[in-house]
Amino acid sequence: MKNRAGSEPSGGTDLAAANTVAPAAASRRTIAARRLGDLIRALATGEGPEGMMRGRLALSAVVMAAARGRELGGRQAERHAAALAVARSLIAPETASEN
Repeated sequence: MKNRAGSEPSGGTDLAAANTVAPAAASRRTIAARRLGDLIRALATGEGPEGMMRGRLALSAVVMAAARGRELGGRQAERHAAALAVARSLIAPETASEN
């Protein structure tokens, strides 16, 4: 029986190939998620939910500058400067924000 492309199905070889790739992809996703978590914890301003939120928001601001350029407007350099200012304000020590 022919498939939609008009060729004979290859049997289980495509499925077998997919099954060997899937664990490696899952492993890479796990590593990426772990490293992202490490970065967020490094940016966090302290223990607890607020510190973690600040770390996540700081990272999101930097990513947003690159990913949402059209929506944010301005030139790329302006978006990057704004993202860094927002990130710094979120993760700056309490004493620095009081000055």
